[in-house]
Amino acid sequence: MGQLLRNILSGARQVMVIWPDDDYIIPGRDGFAQDARALGKDARQIAYGLRKSAKEYGKQVNHG
Repeated sequence: MGQLLRNILSGARQVMVIWPDDDYIIPGRDGFAQDARALGKDARQIAYGLRKSAKEYGKQVNHG
């Protein structure tokens, strides 16, 4: 029973960030919005690269 209680308290501590680890970064006020913008930018860059690669794939290459 002691290990079960210890696991429950450890899980609650992680969820509630009661005693954060040293490497825990406290999110800023608009942290989620910043993440959403960054993910959107990454998705646009990936889509651009895929479109460019798909366009180049169909072209004939003349060696000569």
